[in-house]
Amino acid sequence: MRRLIHDEQGKPVQWLHGLYRPDRYEYQMQLSRVGDIAAKVWVSSEMSAQFH
Repeated sequence: MRRLIHDEQGKPVQWLHGLYRPDRYEYQMQLSRVGDIAAKVWVSSEMSAQFH
């Protein structure tokens, strides 16, 4: 798993690179797209309510 998180100005503030054994871990995230169909912004389901 790789994840790069940016602040509101677009500056990277967190980089996560995790390796997990698939026979021992399960990783789940519920995300919603914010914006129009071309948007590449995904947020947690809880946060998406703030944008609608």
